Formats: sequence, structure tokens, C-alpha cells
Amino acid sequence: MATGHTPSRKHPEYWVGDIPWMNVGDAGPHHGGVMRSTTESVNELGIQNSAAVLLPIGTVCLSRTGSIGYAVILGRPMATSQGLVNWICGPELLPEFLQKVFLAEQNFL
Repeated sequence: MATGHTPSRKHPEYWVGDIPWMNVGDAGPHHGGVMRSTTESVNELGIQNSAAVLLPIGTVCLSRTGSIGYAVILGRPMATSQGLVNWICGPELLPEFLQKVFLAEQNFL
């Protein structure tokens, strides 16, 4: 499990890059599906100078602030904001299964 982070907005040079950076607003339209593109991108400098991490394909992301309960699977490597909590599944847990669990428990969440 990993949390997301937002690189400093005081450094616009972090926000010019090719690493997709997902926030809760991006997750909403892709709820229950696969996320392949985001509205914002960061670069390696932004990742290195923050607590953000590059998450692998197949990571399951769940929104935990604002609109709680959006569940998406990453279709490409990307970073996320702190508004999402992220599960990197091992060989014994299929991302699609975990996403369906979150979808089934949406009212509880």
C-alpha cells in the first residue's frame, strides 16, 4: 500500500513532464475502470523532490478525500495525489478483484 503526494506547486518546473499525476478529479470519470491519462503531469525532478512515487501498471487506487470511494486501476505507470490510497497487488491478489471489492463496498466507504 502506498499513499500519493503532490509535488510543490511553488516549483512550476516540477509540473512540466511526461509522468501522469492523478488527483481525485481525474479518478471520478474513470471510476470502476482503467486510468490511462490525467489532466496534469509531473517530471522526475518533481517526484525526486517530494514524497510522490511512480506506481506500476495494475495498481488499484481508491479516493479517500473529497469524493470518497472512486476505484480505478492504473493502465500505465503514474503518480497520485494524497487524495488517493494505492494498493500494489502481488501475485495472489488480482487488481480487478480488489477493484470489484471496493465497488461492492462503495456505500460503506
